[in-house]
Amino acid sequence: MFSRGMLELELFMRLMDNGPLWTEDWKVKRPLAVELQLNEPAPDFTLPADNNQEISLGQFRGNAPVLLFFYPGDFTPVCTREVCDFRDDFEKFEERGVQILGISGDSVEKHRKFADNCKLPFHLLSDENLKVASRYGARGLLGIVRRAYYLIDRNGNLVWQHAEVLPIFRLPNRTILQVIDRVIGPPPNGPSTQEPFPQTVNG
Repeated sequence: MFSRGMLELELFMRLMDNGPLWTEDWKVKRPLAVELQLNEPAPDFTLPADNNQEISLGQFRGNAPVLLFFYPGDFTPVCTREVCDFRDDFEKFEERGVQILGISGDSVEKHRKFADNCKLPFHLLSDENLKVASRYGARGLLGIVRRAYYLIDRNGNLVWQHAEVLPIFRLPNRTILQVIDRVIGPPPNGPSTQEPFPQTVNG
């Protein structure tokens, strides 16, 4: 759980920011601790997954785009709603050829229980030492993983990134799907989504 002091500090940081959290081209303006370069190779990694196997980002290169999302923790209210939303919209990502991978600092065993409980059709990766989160700029205050999203194309290049300042906020899937349609391309047999700019939801 997040302490009141942590949330108040995050809110103060947001109020002290003299501008929007993203630019018109949807490039993150401030929230990421380390802002990665777009259209450059995304940092590769290998992490243990909820199925007790290791998954590498590189194994998808040349095969499929990847939506990588970092989240604070298993079984927390907002994170549970987020992964269940990904589950419910999984076919929409699948028809676009996009693989979904979730990362937090939880253990493999906790991931397995969380994935089983939520009946997730995608894998959760364990980054217990937060090395991958740090490389992606998604390590927040007090060593807690921040809620952040990264879209990686078939060539392994980072083409979009977004992070939330407060852990209670998250991007709706409709917004993420619209980003995919614009950056990667719409599904071959169906209309793309339409939404003017990223909008976060509370919870």
